[in-house]
Amino acid sequence: MKKRLTQIDMVRGISIIVVVAAHTDMPSTLGKVLSLFCIPLFFMVNGYLFSPSRYLYNFSGLVKRRLVNLIVPYFSACLLSYIYWVTASQIGFKEKIIWYEPLLGSLNGNVGQLINFPLWYLTCLFSAQLLFCLTQRVLTRYKCSLSAQVGVYFILGLIGYLISKLVFLPWGLDIAFTVQLFLFIGLKFKEHKVLENMKPISIYTIGIALIFIFTLVIDYNQIVSVATRDYNNLLMFYVGGITGSILILNLVRMVSKYRLIVNTLTFIGSRSLSILIFHVGVSFIFLSYVNRFLFGGIEFNWIINTIGGVLISIILGELLRKHPVSNLLFNGRKESYKKIENKSVELKSYTV
Repeated sequence: MKKRLTQIDMVRGISIIVVVAAHTDMPSTLGKVLSLFCIPLFFMVNGYLFSPSRYLYNFSGLVKRRLVNLIVPYFSACLLSYIYWVTASQIGFKEKIIWYEPLLGSLNGNVGQLINFPLWYLTCLFSAQLLFCLTQRVLTRYKCSLSAQVGVYFILGLIGYLISKLVFLPWGLDIAFTVQLFLFIGLKFKEHKVLENMKPISIYTIGIALIFIFTLVIDYNQIVSVATRDYNNLLMFYVGGITGSILILNLVRMVSKYRLIVNTLTFIGSRSLSILIFHVGVSFIFLSYVNRFLFGGIEFNWIINTIGGVLISIILGELLRKHPVSNLLFNGRKESYKKIENKSVELKSYTV
């Protein structure tokens, strides 16, 4: 179990690094490649972490937990971004935005209406997880076969895709329909112990085959942006998201023997919420001021911006973890990080 969760944190670490890099001025070709799987991989991981035994028939428990874990940090980060925006507007950074528009945008939760635009993912994930729980309850009750479940989730994805052509629903509900297939695949990967059963000797053959398919997808479906509903061909979107995600799982399996890489990616993955919340709303802004006042406006390389975006967000998140109130507001946890560490030490002492 511990090894499996370590690998999942490694996957999340890679995913959040890719997300941060995608929000820099990285080369467009690389950006197109990464865009095919970085968000689908996030949803697949959340499907993997979904616990049917805990939530399938405890929907209210899932709602309460996700309100604390996702929605409280979402609105806290929105408020922080709004305060910065109002302050910046008062000192000369004028924008043609009416004062209440960002507040309404926070209630809507869509990327185009948020000051800190990566926050769209939190409300969308909230919608997606609740929808996934409900669909799994129905499919389990009627004992649907694996192929029938795949068909249901593809139809739901098509519904979300068609809705997005007409209107962007609040809290990314149309996206939630479209990404259900990724959550389902993640859950099935856990049930069939895909991570545990991956054999190093078979990784290279599978990797070559998937890279070939992935390359074909890149040629056909060049620009993907889940946040703005730019899926292009829906089938190719699924193929690209699934094959790219499996490639990352293979990559994680291959580098799992290198302790430094494991520890680094695991730590970054465990801090993915802080990185998501702060890399645009705080880290990039801080780097822009450093660039302007210390380096005469010379543009930082996208790699430096990516590293800075990750590191500054982690540092800020760690500071907020030390206090119960800020830990709840921005990390979705009801206890301070210090108390959590103490409990962990006590548990280890007891088990020893």
